[in-house]
Amino acid sequence: MTWQDEQTPLVAEIRRNLTDVQARIGAAAARAGRDVRDVTLLAVSKTVVLDRMQAAFSCGNTCASGRRSSRLLQNLRKPLRQT
Repeated sequence: MTWQDEQTPLVAEIRRNLTDVQARIGAAAARAGRDVRDVTLLAVSKTVVLDRMQAAFSCGNTCASGRRSSRLLQNLRKPLRQT
């Protein structure tokens, strides 16, 4: 079992939030007559703790940006810390 498969409260919260946002994106796309596959969810971070960004990344949110994008990408590639 990998870290992202565990049901930690953080991972569970992020999965719920991602599911909610994806449903809202789908509904908005449908109302606009657009294909939901043409929409990209982009996580933006300025002050979010790295563990939260890693958890979001492991839950499938792989598009991210931030104030220091290159540093963010380097950190996301680091092994996930188990708590």
